[in-house]
Amino acid sequence: MIKRIFDLIFIISFSPLILLLFFFTFLICKVINKKDIFFIQDRGGHEGKKISVIKFRTMDADTKKISAFNSFLRKTRLDEIPQFLNILKGDLSLVGPRPLHFEYKDIYTSDQKKRFNVKPGLTGLAQIQNSYEISWSEQFKIDIWYVENHNLLLDLKIIIKTLFIIIKSIGKKEIKDKNKFDGTN
Repeated sequence: MIKRIFDLIFIISFSPLILLLFFFTFLICKVINKKDIFFIQDRGGHEGKKISVIKFRTMDADTKKISAFNSFLRKTRLDEIPQFLNILKGDLSLVGPRPLHFEYKDIYTSDQKKRFNVKPGLTGLAQIQNSYEISWSEQFKIDIWYVENHNLLLDLKIIIKTLFIIIKSIGKKEIKDKNKFDGTN
């Protein structure tokens, strides 16, 4: 309950900035990408329930290519701004294990399923530890540690570190997507 109250206070406090970034990004996407502004995907939520996560579309649906502008959106995480709607809806929290593809839930070990004991987050402990460069098994260990040890102070630290990582990422090469989880990696 405290996490939910914290999420709502955070969003209300920063709503002018969030809304400004949302509408500015939306307008530029509308001009540059022209169609299919949003990307909605089923992910695993709290207690293993299916949630639909919304993002700004960064990959061309036909060619599977990513333009320089869309690469910038990914690097700066501006493509994830619509997920504040998921937080308002109650599907996500600001901080928690990132929601993975819904179909992965069938191949998790019983230990890995512990990540469903909390709401997934917009950012998480594994993300601030460079989740794109660590193995899936290491990411799950970090996620499970978070589930067993989370608190408001830890969440604040994760949010602050996330902001620093985003700022430092501007001008760096795009992050490649991680290999698909298959239960063995």
